[in-house]
Amino acid sequence: MNFAAPYDTTTKFVSALSCLILLAAGVATHNLIVSAISLTLIFVAYAYSPQGYNVSEGALIVRRLVGDIRMPLSELSELRPASKDDFRGCIRLMGSGGLFGYYGLFRTTSLGKCSWYVTDRSRVVVTRFGAKTILLSPGDGSGFLETVRTLAPQASATPGVSQGYHPGQSGGPAMRLAIALAVALALLGLVVGFLAVR
Repeated sequence: MNFAAPYDTTTKFVSALSCLILLAAGVATHNLIVSAISLTLIFVAYAYSPQGYNVSEGALIVRRLVGDIRMPLSELSELRPASKDDFRGCIRLMGSGGLFGYYGLFRTTSLGKCSWYVTDRSRVVVTRFGAKTILLSPGDGSGFLETVRTLAPQASATPGVSQGYHPGQSGGPAMRLAIALAVALALLGLVVGFLAVR
């Protein structure tokens, strides 16, 4: 069964703004190398982002252009909606923090080191496969949980987890704007750097 990976508002904004700035860098510099680097960065970021999720009898699959991530359902030990505590002390170790999603390696106080394949922070699901903690964000969260639990009844839901928490809303509009501005300024710095080298 297939599940979509829809973007949240911050992902849409950061992705659109980042692409515009990177493309503008190529146009502003009139340099084929800068244009090629900009297009490559956009393509690579998109190719590694989650395109959707597939649940079969044998595996939970994260679909990506560069290759799917397969996780055997027989190794699934925990499956639940994310709670507010799961995101305390969150640090991105490697990966994307908004460009076509939130994917890569992160660390939080309660989850420790974990892999994210998330595109919408208001729909996050926490899974554990052996020693690995993996976060996903299927568009139909309840349908996803029901399907996976049917195929992997050994997976437990941690007691006392808040079912209604939406981590993507934790900072409100001001926090989302601050993140978007930080990304925009970082990309603007790249553009200025390219122009200064000319």
